Amino acid sequence: MKRPWINGWATAAALLLAWAISGEAPARRAPIASADDCAGVIGVWSNGYHTSLSVRASLLGEGHPLRRLYPDAAYLMIGWGDLAFYRSRGDDILLGVQALAPGGQSGMHILAGPGPVESWYRGKEVEPVALSSAGVNALSDYIKDSMALDASGAPEVVAFEQDGYFLKGRKDFHALNVCNHWTARALRAAGVPVNVAFAFTGDMAVRLIGPAAPDRCAP
Repeated sequence: MKRPWINGWATAAALLLAWAISGEAPARRAPIASADDCAGVIGVWSNGYHTSLSVRASLLGEGHPLRRLYPDAAYLMIGWGDLAFYRSRGDDILLGVQALAPGGQSGMHILAGPGPVESWYRGKEVEPVALSSAGVNALSDYIKDSMALDASGAPEVVAFEQDGYFLKGRKDFHALNVCNHWTARALRAAGVPVNVAFAFTGDMAVRLIGPAAPDRCAP
C-alpha cells in the first residue's frame, strides 16, 4: 500500500523539475561574448526586488523604437512589468496581488540618461554583462518584441511619469513570469546561459546572471 505522502512528494518533485526545465526557454539565439567577439557591455540594474536593463542606446541601432522615443539618449534604462502596479507607488497590496493573476496589461518603463544607469539612477547594484555581436542584436529584438507598436512602428506611449515613459507591453505578466523573469529571458535570448525559472526577485536574478556571463569585453 502506497503512503499518501510519497505520492505528494513525487508530485511536488515532478512539478519542480518541470519548472526548472522551463527555465531553459527561450532558446539562446547567440553565443556568449568572447575575447574575439564582444560588442558591448550592458548592466542588469536591481533594487533587490525589481530589475531593469541599462543599455547604451547605440547598441539598439538607429531604427529601434526606443531610439525613436529618445533620439538623443546616450543610455537607456529599460524595465518591464505589470502596467498598473508599475505605475503605482508599489505599496498597494491589492494591486500587487492582482498583478500576479494572468490577463493584466503589461508595460515598460523607459528612462534616458547621459551615462550608465548606476551614475544617475538609484539602485542597490548593477551587474555588468558582456554580449557578443549576435547577442546584442538578439537583445534588441527581444526588447522590441516586448512592446506594443502602432502602425508606424513607434511605441504606444501610456504616460510620462516617474521621470520616464510608460509604454504598453505585449508579453504576459503573472506570478510565473514577473519582471525578473523578463530580464533573465532577455539575457538568455542574447546568449547568456542562465536558467530563468528561479529569477523571482532582483537579488536572485543578479546572483544567477553573475557567474553565467563575462562582465567585460577585455580578455
